[in-house]
Amino acid sequence: MKLKNLFAGILNIDESLLHDDSGPDNLATWTSKIHFELVAAMEEIYGIRLTRREIRAMTTLGAARRLVESKLMVGG
Repeated sequence: MKLKNLFAGILNIDESLLHDDSGPDNLATWTSKIHFELVAAMEEIYGIRLTRREIRAMTTLGAARRLVESKLMVGG
């Protein structure tokens, strides 16, 4: 599953509205509760584990993408 598609589904918005700079500062639906839903879904779908520091640093879709890519490259 593409990360953008995953985020669109959880944020309940059209995928075309998402870009790498999309985050809680510019999307009203990206609340702290939704943030943890995004994290849980990413961990489950991609088979990765995120640290508290990584979770706090994931402030945009682009940051989430880079995080997933780095985790998958090093094997989680």
